Amino acid sequence: MVAQSAKVTTSINYIGLCFMATKYNIYEIYVKDIITGESGADLRTIIAFNREDASDYPFFDEVVMYEGTMGNDKLAVLNSGLPMTRAVKRSVRGE
Repeated sequence: MVAQSAKVTTSINYIGLCFMATKYNIYEIYVKDIITGESGADLRTIIAFNREDASDYPFFDEVVMYEGTMGNDKLAVLNSGLPMTRAVKRSVRGE
């Protein structure tokens, strides 16, 4: 008699799981000069959901680098004192 093992399979939608959790990421960006519009006038560290969201920051020029994540901890985002994009502010406030 041959013993058969039961094969257990679970279908996990990894893409779906990624979108379920809100991740607050830290980006270093260049911003344009407010008066002259000169590119790369200042370097800022901001909190954004992704690169596209970072481009929504006022006077955005370009993303220099991704520095890391704060996970989904809203309190850490608020206590960091870092500037945030509009979308992050709405998310942290629960709007």
